[in-house]
Amino acid sequence: MGHAQKQLFFGREAFPSKTCQICNSLDADTWLHILLKCKQQHIHALITKRHNKVVWEILKLIISTRITRHYTLMNAGTHNKIPQENIVPTWLLPCTCDTQRYHCNTRLKPNLLCIIGHPYNHPPPETPTPNITIQFIEFTYCNDKFATVTLDRKTTKYQPLIDNITAKGWNVAPLIVLVARARGTTHIPSMKKLETSFKLLITKMKDTFKQINIIATQYAHSIFVHK
Repeated sequence: MGHAQKQLFFGREAFPSKTCQICNSLDADTWLHILLKCKQQHIHALITKRHNKVVWEILKLIISTRITRHYTLMNAGTHNKIPQENIVPTWLLPCTCDTQRYHCNTRLKPNLLCIIGHPYNHPPPETPTPNITIQFIEFTYCNDKFATVTLDRKTTKYQPLIDNITAKGWNVAPLIVLVARARGTTHIPSMKKLETSFKLLITKMKDTFKQINIIATQYAHSIFVHK
């Protein structure tokens, strides 16, 4: 059993923090670092895969019923042979950079883009219309105690993108930030936010967030075993 795993089960008093020994970070070797921040190549890949699987679960939830099945793009790696999509296409916000290396706000890529009011399988709209709303969704795992901090940080990060798209004439709803705790517990406000915004059935919501927690525990085991 590794140091971070012992700390997870027995507490910091019994096993005080040490610097992570498998990545170049100076972060303490804690369960928080291992499950959320570690940059060791294989662990970072597991963290990324865990995140992408959850985004796929959220997408499946949103398109699961006719009422909520809007035009949707997903930016969360290739999953189930579905390639990553451009969440900020040029028809929504053209890039203003004069080089291939993006510096403008089109570089900001939330995980999901839903165009509420636009049919799921139709071509994308090319100009703003009053009957559609742009809705971005971002997901992340977080520490059990810092959900509010994570929500605020994500909202601040993507607000310039939302402001730019709004200035182009699009109706843009506030960013939906969904968080789940890395040790496999549900952040109830996130579930309620998605339920309210998309008028989803609570039973479907609970099933999805249960699956998100299962993914968290499965990957926590894989990450600690790998370490």
